[in-house]
Amino acid sequence: EGAGEGGAGLSPDFMPRWIAITLAFLSGLLFFVAKPAEERVKLFPRRALVTMALFVLYIVLTPLIGYLPSSVLVMAVYLLHFGVRKPVTVAVLSVAFPLILYLFFAKVMLVVLPRGSLFQ
Repeated sequence: EGAGEGGAGLSPDFMPRWIAITLAFLSGLLFFVAKPAEERVKLFPRRALVTMALFVLYIVLTPLIGYLPSSVLVMAVYLLHFGVRKPVTVAVLSVAFPLILYLFFAKVMLVVLPRGSLFQ
């Protein structure tokens, strides 16, 4: 098991599983080495709420419009919200980063990424 469709490449759950395991390990490590906060910190700062909202939007959009369009859109909104103001920078990063990831996973790792139900 662990191979993609037809035995080629990695399964689509390989990277999410690997990331989840790594994050769980690092979170546990942080739990044991973190020092207690001196002052109270807001439970959900605005930036964290925006990040969670964009993540939910990404989860909703990806099955509908596909990996690449949803990634470009959400990344552009994220960059704008967090202060990147140069349109060229937003455009280049919003297109280049998801495209590079798409090419790596779809062409090199042979992982099938969502195309979106609206385009099928």
